[in-house]
Amino acid sequence: MSKLSVAVCDENRSYGESVSTCLFVEQGKDFSGCSFSSPEVFKAQYDRQRFQVVLLGKAFIQEVWIQEEMKQAQKILWIYLKEEGEKTEELAELLPAVEKYQPVSMLVRSIYRYYEEYQKEDVRVLGKKSEVLGWFSPDHNIWQTPMAMTMASLLAEKEKVLYVNLKECSGFEKWFEEDYEQDLLDVMYFCQKSEQKSVVELGKYIYSLENLDYIPPVRDAQLLCELEEEDYVRLMERLEQESAYDVIVLDMGSMFPGFFDIWKRCRQIYIPREQNVLAKGVGREFEELVKRLKERELESKISWLPLPDWSKETIGAGCMMQQWLWGGPGDYVREILDGRIRRA
Repeated sequence: MSKLSVAVCDENRSYGESVSTCLFVEQGKDFSGCSFSSPEVFKAQYDRQRFQVVLLGKAFIQEVWIQEEMKQAQKILWIYLKEEGEKTEELAELLPAVEKYQPVSMLVRSIYRYYEEYQKEDVRVLGKKSEVLGWFSPDHNIWQTPMAMTMASLLAEKEKVLYVNLKECSGFEKWFEEDYEQDLLDVMYFCQKSEQKSVVELGKYIYSLENLDYIPPVRDAQLLCELEEEDYVRLMERLEQESAYDVIVLDMGSMFPGFFDIWKRCRQIYIPREQNVLAKGVGREFEELVKRLKERELESKISWLPLPDWSKETIGAGCMMQQWLWGGPGDYVREILDGRIRRA
């Protein structure tokens, strides 16, 4: 996927450098560009390089040459960085505005949204289909999500990965202390209604945690039962064929409509199972259910993962992802990816 070329122009050097670090380092797979605290330096670079998106602070938008460029440079999306409490009625007809001091994750979604609205260059990867890896636990093992996210995060070190959580009461908002504006249901609705198909459109629903992109799980879990099989199929078709991700990691909670049809799209399905009588009993019953489907190909995709005893694994508040990556789940998932874990 082509990167969006962005210029961050603000007289506050610290602000520009902070936003640049988030965009060009932490999310460098999606964005390229640089920051400018001087209109003169920006002009010199602007004459040599055309940006697709330009974020403008107050001092920059007052420059006459920039005002002229905003009228003429039709292939550039200009966005004003609005100060808190500032009125922008006079600018409304010239360019969109975003709150300057907001989480960069929200700023990124605003960039995607405005870029889509202005019908800029489509950055899809055409004809590319993502690889899908599934995670499921019939006994709803608490380590499923930490392991699925850890796998997604480790894979994201070398590939472009999207993690999608299809579970009820996943724990996300409490674990990561996030108040999500949009979640999986918004993506489902988008897939139902949207005729235009581009990664830019999907991008406004995607959040980032360190090097991992993800779609937040539903907040109102009871609505999951109102979705139909075609809703899940349409979601997977969009994510597989129209996003720019190499790998999609599905973290599944319940047997939703079309559950096994979604499984057939997976290259591999990981089922973690604790080594006790209760968990093994549930697992055997589920194995029998799968056998009754008489889908040999589906059976061959399943990896039953015997879990170590992590009852003494210490997980504290804060930096949850790092604790998983460098704790027991991280070590175990690295062994899975290295092919050192035997199927149970």
